[in-house]
Amino acid sequence: MAQLLTTLNRIPILTLNGLLYLLYAFTDHLALWVVLVCGLFILFVFDSATVRLITSAPGRIGGRTAPTAASGFSVQLFTVVTLGLSLVAAFVYAEPVPILLAGMWLASVTVLTLLPAEREPLLWRTQGTHLLYALVLLGFKFYLAQAQNVAPEDWAAMLGSIGTARDAIARTRDLFTTVGLWATWFIVPVGHFAYLVQRVLVNPLSLFHARQSTDEIIAALRRRS
Repeated sequence: MAQLLTTLNRIPILTLNGLLYLLYAFTDHLALWVVLVCGLFILFVFDSATVRLITSAPGRIGGRTAPTAASGFSVQLFTVVTLGLSLVAAFVYAEPVPILLAGMWLASVTVLTLLPAEREPLLWRTQGTHLLYALVLLGFKFYLAQAQNVAPEDWAAMLGSIGTARDAIARTRDLFTTVGLWATWFIVPVGHFAYLVQRVLVNPLSLFHARQSTDEIIAALRRRS
């Protein structure tokens, strides 16, 4: 009986510890979850709207068959590939790269929501930037792994001596590492944020058709007529 009471008393503590473990694991990878949620939101909301626009084919006068529309599968495939590479990059990098990735995806979703009339061109350009950034991150990670394995002895015959080769390799490694850090921490993210801010500020937002895309405005006008 005493053992049963002890076990029952431990159940709330074990449950609380398990919930705290899950909470800590979630917060430790919060940037990954932000990237995933934003990517799925783009895939199932903005990409789906774009696919509907691509595949829509108006009927012909006199009952003629409408032309065959494209499938739009490439739009969603592009997002899936970009999201997958971004998640891999966020997983293999330490801070601040996951935070930068999450901020870029979140900013893209925000601007796509604010500017539905520019959804299609913005979707292509923002996803292209996300893909470029993921490839830059993974390429830089590959370079760092390879740079650590360079042996000065293999380059001694070409550069004159082991000491000269060691110094040259060290200087070259430091130079490319600095350039890579500038690109991954500053150049690509700031360029992405600057582009999104420019798109938001380049034209005043419509107060009459706020948060409506072009096809939604046209559909509303047709219903009125």
